[in-house]
Amino acid sequence: MKTINQADFTQSLTILLRESFEGMPTPAEQVFLDGDAGIFSTLGKLDAEKASAEINSTTIATHAEHARFYIELLDNYLNKDMRVVDFKQSWRVKNVSEDEWDALREHVSQTYRKLGETLQKTDDWSLDTITVALGIVAHTAYHLGSIRQLAKNL
Repeated sequence: MKTINQADFTQSLTILLRESFEGMPTPAEQVFLDGDAGIFSTLGKLDAEKASAEINSTTIATHAEHARFYIELLDNYLNKDMRVVDFKQSWRVKNVSEDEWDALREHVSQTYRKLGETLQKTDDWSLDTITVALGIVAHTAYHLGSIRQLAKNL
C-alpha cells in the first residue's frame, strides 16, 4: 500500500485553496489560475448591483453564497459536526444591497479562514476526509469559474 505524507497533503490543499481564494501569490505557486483572479479579487471588483445582476437565471451573489455555504458544510464535516442542512437554502441569495454584499464577501472570507484553520489541525486523513477536502477544491474552482464567466458578461 502506498502512502503520502500528511503534511504534504495538507500543504497541497492549502496551496490550491489559497490560489482559488487569494489568487496566485507567486508564479512559482501557480497551479491553475492565470494571474490574480481568485475569489476575493473577483468579488472585490464588483458592487452590489453587478453582483445581483441576473444572467442565465443566476447571480454572482448566488454563487458566492452557495460556495460559502458548501465550504462551511464541509468544514463542519471535517470537525465531526454532522448537522443536517437544507441545500436549497444555499441558493437563496439572489439580490444584495451594498451592505449585504459587503457582509457576504466578509462571510466568505471568514469561512475560508476557518477552513484553513481546520485543515491545519486535521490529522486524520482517512478516505472520507481526503475526499471531502478534494471536493472543496473542485467545488470552489467550479464556482470561481462560474463567477468569473458571469462577471465577463456584465
